[in-house]
Amino acid sequence: MSADLDWQSYYLAFMKKERRAARWNDKQIAFIGILFGTAQHATKDALSKKITEKRGSAWAALVLKQARDDL
Repeated sequence: MSADLDWQSYYLAFMKKERRAARWNDKQIAFIGILFGTAQHATKDALSKKITEKRGSAWAALVLKQARDDL
């Protein structure tokens, strides 16, 4: 994604939490992974066409870190 955001650690923590919750079967977990990947790709494409400012990038990194920490 834009601004070198650490989305991968968020994704791994999220998927680990969802697997532990045992509310999804294997096909549903795979589908969640596909949705996440598709969303990441679409977002990366959209952001690559825009110039991002440092303040916005710092804010996005903070929000992503807080979301990961809340998992």
